Amino acid sequence: MIATVTVNPAFDKLCYVDDFSAGEVHRISRETQERTVIGGKGVNVSVFLRTFGLDSIAMGFSGGLHGTLLELDLRDLGVTTNFVRTEHETRTNLFFIDKKNDRLTVVNVSGSAIGSEDLQLFEDRFQKVLNQIDTLVLSGSLLPDMDVNFYGNLVERAHAKGVRVLVNTSPRYFESVVRVGGFALFPDLRSGGDFYGQTLADAHDCLACGRTLLKECATCEVVVFSHLIGEIITITREDSRIFRRRDLHPANLLGFADAVVAGLLYGLEGGHSLPEALAWGSAAGFAVGEQETKFDLTLKHVEEALSLLEVEEIEP
Repeated sequence: MIATVTVNPAFDKLCYVDDFSAGEVHRISRETQERTVIGGKGVNVSVFLRTFGLDSIAMGFSGGLHGTLLELDLRDLGVTTNFVRTEHETRTNLFFIDKKNDRLTVVNVSGSAIGSEDLQLFEDRFQKVLNQIDTLVLSGSLLPDMDVNFYGNLVERAHAKGVRVLVNTSPRYFESVVRVGGFALFPDLRSGGDFYGQTLADAHDCLACGRTLLKECATCEVVVFSHLIGEIITITREDSRIFRRRDLHPANLLGFADAVVAGLLYGLEGGHSLPEALAWGSAAGFAVGEQETKFDLTLKHVEEALSLLEVEEIEP
């Protein structure tokens, strides 16, 4: 069984606007140009896993009417939920998609701080869930005032139970994670390319950084960078690969890295080797990028993308 942790879930409101410009008035048709979907990186992973036929338990914090609706949507999709209910409303993020100019403008809400009682309740539930799972996915941002070592502490507790851990989060939370380890690390560099004191501007930079992480993190098997458009870079202890897709026509930038995580797990759960599973993950990322929205993804789309992958193998 797989568990995903989304500390800061959200609803994502997608607004499709041709020729979007700041300071201008834009009119949106509710029927054709507005769509609201559940979000948060771990939530996305759970939904993608269900799409691929895999069960998961979605954990984290949710509050208010939006939190209730988020959990109901997840359960309707076949995902088991185990969120701690808080007094603050679950956030809504805004995405302005300019299809004419192929641009995305994002307004992310930070979320609200939680109390010590809510945090303790989550930790108690988390400890119980560790007895039911073999794989844990930690994804996304933390809430205001949370300890930056929060993910590292969860990884340490998961390791004590023999649970495999995948982490996809901002560089600011990675120090404690690298110290205690994790099976797979997915640095989230969407807000900038700086990581471990380096600017990761191209594949060469990512390869060097990934090798450094593997040296520092004894339990890590693979590092994945997916922030460069058109390339997914994977570094293992045996080799490195750059995955690309022929004839890629991006239509959607939401859920890309989350689909990579889910696709990797789908490959591993299906008994594939790590390189083969990374190909599945890359195919899932490229496939979701071609859909109108992230939850239009199907397993057939991933299989089609897999047949179009191009792989550049790089010696250690």
